[in-house]
Amino acid sequence: MADIYIVGLQEMVKLGTKEVVIGKDKQRAKLWETIIQNSLGSEYIPITMKTMVGCFIVMFAKVEHKHKIKNIRKVKVKTGFSGMTGNKGSVALRFNFENTSFAFINNHLESGQNALNERLENVRQIYNETFNDFSVAQT
Repeated sequence: MADIYIVGLQEMVKLGTKEVVIGKDKQRAKLWETIIQNSLGSEYIPITMKTMVGCFIVMFAKVEHKHKIKNIRKVKVKTGFSGMTGNKGSVALRFNFENTSFAFINNHLESGQNALNERLENVRQIYNETFNDFSVAQT
């Protein structure tokens, strides 16, 4: 089995007005963390997670590697309704494992081929905001 697992989920909550306005469902995120934890077993522990409405990313690592994970950064980018809501967008994690830097992004984009230009623009926005935030956080 791997030393580290990163799991990203989308649409993990029912998308209603309340969920979009509030922006996260901590209870549902905790449920998924528990489900993943039970699947991996006791040699793995949750390190960090980030949620935004129904978009979720979580990192688990073997207990023996916990001390090797440093400089954890988390960011969310909202692209829904012109960046005002988190029904679309991304959640991301960045960390160092020993001397290597890793970044993982879980995107939830507008659906359909008719939205191709919007999807591409959202990817650019997500990439720019995510890595700008990671750079700023490190200084």
